[in-house]
Amino acid sequence: MSALRQALLLTAVFAAIPLIENGIRHTPEGAELTLIAGERELGLADTGPGIPPGEYGNATPADASPGQEPRHGRRGLGLSLVKTIAELHGAELVLSENARSDAPGLVARAVFPEKNLKLTNL
Repeated sequence: MSALRQALLLTAVFAAIPLIENGIRHTPEGAELTLIAGERELGLADTGPGIPPGEYGNATPADASPGQEPRHGRRGLGLSLVKTIAELHGAELVLSENARSDAPGLVARAVFPEKNLKLTNL
């Protein structure tokens, strides 16, 4: 495996770990978590309480810190970390409702633009 492919794999792992940890922390017992992995995306869908669509912008505050008071039971650190890692590697964090769930649910995906994917035959 080439060094570049290893670096991309490490990026995916480092982005996935806080995403999964955040999903486990904020999804109630009995809810489901589904890992999403595609050619241009890495994400997690849950069947938890979700985040109201109007609050997506507040889910990743730039100034999130461990000492700040929770907002809707969340500090914003998990998704803020995922967003930062995604952006450092040319991806965008996209939040949406989980349309495949009867519960509100949340889907958080790091989506990489096509231009970053010209990595065939590494």
